[in-house]
Amino acid sequence: MAQYDFGVIDPEATNGAQLAELLGLFRDALNSGHGGVARPPYAVAGTVWIDTSAPNWRVMLFDGSADIFLFEIDVAAGERVSDSPKIFRVLHQESPTTRGGASGNDVAVQRKLNVVDVNDVPGASLQASTCTLPAGTYDVFGSSISAGTLQSQVSLRDAASGIDLVYGLSVESSGIYLSTATSLVVGRFTLSAQGAVQMWHVSNVSNNNGLGEPVGYAGWPNIYAQLEFRKVA
Repeated sequence: MAQYDFGVIDPEATNGAQLAELLGLFRDALNSGHGGVARPPYAVAGTVWIDTSAPNWRVMLFDGSADIFLFEIDVAAGERVSDSPKIFRVLHQESPTTRGGASGNDVAVQRKLNVVDVNDVPGASLQASTCTLPAGTYDVFGSSISAGTLQSQVSLRDAASGIDLVYGLSVESSGIYLSTATSLVVGRFTLSAQGAVQMWHVSNVSNNNGLGEPVGYAGWPNIYAQLEFRKVA
């Protein structure tokens, strides 16, 4: 990769050999996409250049005042990085006859998450019901079942600070045995650095089966909660 611009050529002070050298250097820069770890200093509005400061190259367009990101190239794989959001989806999954857990009376309890269903977000992982996510902006969709708990609600919480990032819908069931409700959580949040995110569930009835009753159908797992993170930036 190379960056070079010959500036203004003085024909009175430049011989043939010197001109050939100048044009050769500019040819190398042109042929390599003006690649470098920073925008070439000679860039003008309309210059397209390749940012090589990271393992994946980023193709940029300079508009005269700032660089506009066009697309990313995975050099090792030899392909363009897809523009589709990267997805990390986790579940609370149990066997056909296993309950979802106990709810508290006006006490938030951490929702169990124990299965990674989809993961194409590099650096994302699940451990001890906690989702580790790399820095970035995420759209999230989640749901959590409650059983016989009257009012309930879920949230996504930053595990380090204890601050709730996104609140779910407030829902209500009848409070009787087997009466269920589903709280949905939908929103967007940004992590400035790698972070850990948890799902918390609050209700106003203490119930040993408050976080889900099993269906009990042979061969089918019970899914009591799910979280899908879409990395959009």
